[in-house]
Amino acid sequence: MLLGTAPVVFVSSPCVLAGAFLARVSVGEESIWSALASTFTGLAAIGQMACGIMAVGAITKVIEKDAEELAVPRPEHEAVAQLTKEQAVLQAVYDEVTDWKTLAKWRKAIICVGASCQLMSGFLFAMGGQYCFRPFAVSSDIQKPYEDGGLNGFALNIVLPLGYGALGLFGLGCLCHIVFSKDTAKLAAGALKRKKTGEVPAATLIGDTEPVMPSE
Repeated sequence: MLLGTAPVVFVSSPCVLAGAFLARVSVGEESIWSALASTFTGLAAIGQMACGIMAVGAITKVIEKDAEELAVPRPEHEAVAQLTKEQAVLQAVYDEVTDWKTLAKWRKAIICVGASCQLMSGFLFAMGGQYCFRPFAVSSDIQKPYEDGGLNGFALNIVLPLGYGALGLFGLGCLCHIVFSKDTAKLAAGALKRKKTGEVPAATLIGDTEPVMPSE
């Protein structure tokens, strides 16, 4: 096991070195450490990508070579296969009840507000990070004053007023997403239950309309 996992040193070393060089970087100062940290961060990304490509290639070769054997159903996989079928049915019903054309207006409002908050907060973090957070590096000391790259002894001082606004937008977006996900999951579960029992046609299980009992 140790010999088999030893090559991971080639993947993890650039990440470790990037972190080590970042620990030597000082806020607002140009130094060789900053350049080295950026270099090894890029090397780490390239290494991760190369490993991913190699893994996909190895898996593809096995599939091409042993496709017929892998496709043979196995008794120990029956539970997984059954669960996959049930999830596929639930996903189909979920897609049906969350169709945008028939989705209730208040549900549309919740997911639109959530998406807008997430996009806006992401824009603020990406394009206005310097207005959201104080400069701080891995090597900085929290106890030092702002002028020396510190946070005046309190970690949350790193967040500026605009940063709290951006974080609030992000939190509101997450809350809207959770509410929408929980509500639509409950809606889909109810629709699936009614569909199985034959109480109502699938077309009447969408939105806020009351279910219509099928005529005899």
